Amino acid sequence: MKIDELLDFTRRRIIAMRKDSGLSQQTLAERAGLSVDSVGKLERGEQLVSLKTLNKLCQALGIPLPVFFGAETDTSPDDAQKTILGLCLYLSDKDPKHIRLANEMVRQLITRLEADQNSGPAS
Repeated sequence: MKIDELLDFTRRRIIAMRKDSGLSQQTLAERAGLSVDSVGKLERGEQLVSLKTLNKLCQALGIPLPVFFGAETDTSPDDAQKTILGLCLYLSDKDPKHIRLANEMVRQLITRLEADQNSGPAS
């Protein structure tokens, strides 16, 4: 995913989650401790969002940060969420080429693990 695609995804996701929650930009801004102008700029893609700001928005929306990015919770959501958030924070200052490579490696690994799990035990 290119940075422009990630920014567009983030912008659209903020809008969708705000509307799904039935909140106005004003209410979301108040709950997150942000200005209405900032929320508007984020939604229009005119301002980059930091992880700190994104976390404030997620708290105001009542969702964990990893869920914002599509993570599903399981029987141990706290551990999974901490792991995903930790990975996001770790990768946040890395070289974009390394991030893309790590992303591809994780996708391939999970695909293989799921295929192995679906094929059942070897006989």
